[in-house]
This record gives sequence, structure tokens and C-alpha cells, in this order.
Amino acid sequence: MRDVYELEPHPAAEELPALPDVEYRELLASIKSIGLIQPIAICDGKILDGRQRYRACLEAGIEPKFETANGCETFVRQVEFVMAVNLHRRHLSDAQRALIAGRLNAIRGVSLSDATKLLNVRSRTVQKAAVVVKRAESNVIDLVHGGNMSIDAAYRETVNARGPGRPAGNAKVAKLRRVMADIRPLVDGKKEIVDNWPGNPSLNLEIARASKFFASLVKETREPGYDETSVA
Repeated sequence: MRDVYELEPHPAAEELPALPDVEYRELLASIKSIGLIQPIAICDGKILDGRQRYRACLEAGIEPKFETANGCETFVRQVEFVMAVNLHRRHLSDAQRALIAGRLNAIRGVSLSDATKLLNVRSRTVQKAAVVVKRAESNVIDLVHGGNMSIDAAYRETVNARGPGRPAGNAKVAKLRRVMADIRPLVDGKKEIVDNWPGNPSLNLEIARASKFFASLVKETREPGYDETSVA
């Protein structure tokens, strides 16, 4: 899939997560079938709203339509525009909205009060999200961004990741976290995987080896408070 823009997305637009692939494919099919209905909003020569529609137009070979976004003189007003036109049509979880608010506060310099109002999130939640944005490992942020972890869980993971006297970990530990972040969303899709299994003995063997490795890893690194009954 191409991810090339002749027009760049506006920084305020990039605060929203990209469309899931299934939703993007539905958008692409719609634009191929009936064309672009809603024009792409431009601010300061960049795409303030409609970066996915613009991408779909390029892929479908359809001429995009543009309009200038009005009343967007400041970054806060630009974010306000983006959220006003997207929050009702994008099914963002509470955690995803809080993470955006936390980024606005921690990275973009938007005040706590403005971030709270823009995303309709409690100020305490935004404060926790700001800590996650600044201190969490990338896989934790990816889980929240993807709607697979709450802000409270991400905050606990972040502040408890290192106890007194604990090692900081290394590249292999960080890589394991990223791998687990990729595997975790597949758990709920096990039946679909089984139903569509293509027949692959070598992959079966790799899974068996991975299972043996993880079982050994759990045994050798088991932490106080580990409860095996909580593992489905």
C-alpha cells in the first residue's frame, strides 16, 4: 500500500490514529464506486481533515476535491476543527481519546484545560495519559492507540515497569515487549486462524518451539503476585 502524499497531513490531523485497514478498504471501495463526496479540508497548505480520503483518491486515480478550513488561526483551533468533524464518525475508545489529549498536553503544549475540553476526557485521565506519552515504551503506547489497553492499565504498566534496584532491561527485553504487543490482538482471533489454517507443518513446529520457550521463560522469570489462574 502506498503511503505517499503530494500534500502533507497537518500536525493536528496526525493526532488521530490512522483508519484500520478494513475501514480504509471500505473507504477506498466507496470512492472508487461513487467518487469523493466530502471535500478534503486544507489549512496552511496541509491536509487538516481527509488524509485517508486523499490517499484513497490517489490510489483510485480520482481527482480530489478541496476546501479551505475556516476559523483555524491557532493550533488549538486547528485541533478543535479536527476533533469536531472526526469524533462523531471515528469510533475512538475513551483510552484513544485520552491518549490524544495526553499527547496534546505533553508534546504539543496544549493546556490541560484545553486538552480536556477538546477530547471530552477528565483532567486526571489526561494527566495519566501525559505520563504514558512521555515515559511508556512504544509497545504500550501502540496498544492504547490501537484500542487494546486502557489508560489506567498503561499508566500502571509505565510507573511500575521498574521497581527499586531492578535492571532497566535491554534490547531483547524491549523486542519481546514489541512481539507480545503484536501477538496479544491475535488471541481473540484464534478461531479464525484455526478455521483458515492453510496446513503448514513447519509453522506448527515453530509455534511448538515458541510455546516451549514462553513456558520456560515464565518459569524462570515468575514475579511475586503472578496468578496462573488469571491466564485464559
